[in-house]
Amino acid sequence: MTSFALVIWVYRQQGSALMSSLMAACSYAPYVCTGVFSSALVERWNAKRTMLACDAASACCTLLMVLMYRLGRLDLPTLYALSMLSGFTGSLQQPASEIATSSLVSPAQRQWAGGLRSFSYAVTTMVVPLASTALLSNVGLVNVAMVDLATFAVAFTSLTAFVHIPSRRVERADAKAVSYAGSIRDAWHWLHENSQLLSVLLFMSWINLFASMDDAALAPMILSRTGSERILGLVNATAGLAMTVGSIAMTMLPRPKNRIRAMAISMLFSFAIGNVLLALPAGLMVWCVGIACCWVAVPIEMTNQDALMRDTIPISMQGRVYALRNALQYATIPCGNLLAGWLIDMVLEPLMAKLQGTVAGEVLGAAHKGSGAGLMILLDGCAGVLVCIVFYRRWHACYEPSRDAGK
Repeated sequence: MTSFALVIWVYRQQGSALMSSLMAACSYAPYVCTGVFSSALVERWNAKRTMLACDAASACCTLLMVLMYRLGRLDLPTLYALSMLSGFTGSLQQPASEIATSSLVSPAQRQWAGGLRSFSYAVTTMVVPLASTALLSNVGLVNVAMVDLATFAVAFTSLTAFVHIPSRRVERADAKAVSYAGSIRDAWHWLHENSQLLSVLLFMSWINLFASMDDAALAPMILSRTGSERILGLVNATAGLAMTVGSIAMTMLPRPKNRIRAMAISMLFSFAIGNVLLALPAGLMVWCVGIACCWVAVPIEMTNQDALMRDTIPISMQGRVYALRNALQYATIPCGNLLAGWLIDMVLEPLMAKLQGTVAGEVLGAAHKGSGAGLMILLDGCAGVLVCIVFYRRWHACYEPSRDAGK
């Protein structure tokens, strides 16, 4: 909730898509810079303690942000630094949580568990924009952060008191004999030998690039066209509702015959239909339908990728491979955030201003505010469709590993 509110706060303060997207880029940069190296540490540490420590450190970042805001000293450099620090804790917490999940979930439960994880993420995605914008408008940024800290306390207590994660003494003992550089090298060699999974990760790197550009463009487009934080919250909440529907479907549907084909087709639908509708200057209803088409497909992709990786990667390698996965997939997110912000501010908005009154400008909706951001979303959709088609043609008939390979 705090992150969502801060994006609005920064855009209101600066009026710049680049400045607001830079905050998201800072939070993902540590996944790229330190994620691979942190995997060697995570495999040596207790997963539960790592998760608790990382979440506590992230909560401290939120507390420090609140303090700086109350003192009137919260500026962009401080905000970006706190985002990077919080991102660093996330780069440690995420591989640890993946190891914990694999320890708790049997091979037969992986699709069901993946659907439930998507459902949890979907509910959060639905509730956060509505609650965040409502609190931001009525009681201010500090109270948004305080609600976040309250939910942290519930999660921290739940994990501490009620969740038992099976010990991985054998794997950690093996990991201690491997150097940090050796851990990274082993993960890369393993991925290189499993070219199917490596191609899936590279495909998701491209998808994350275009999705992050969409995310960077969405808030400036809607705030420019409507000036309403409430409408932005409703559109983002619709994304969560669509994800909830997709997640419930994934918990009930049988295992697809080909997970890679399901991933490619779901993302193709998302970019081909959702991005086109989002880019139109048509108002709340069309934007809600568009973002629903974008996000209803996400649980299909997430669940199938998650199950494919757990079916394929031995649990003794998962910490290293998941951290390397994060570096590959998340490297494109800060790039997409920054590229979209720069293109909107420096290229597309000026271009659309020049096209006003022309035939091309009429077709592209240049007369409407936020048309540059809308064009960014449309171009992302075209690029995403192309990548999905190429990936589908290359891997749609490939062999998939046994469900028991990750035992």
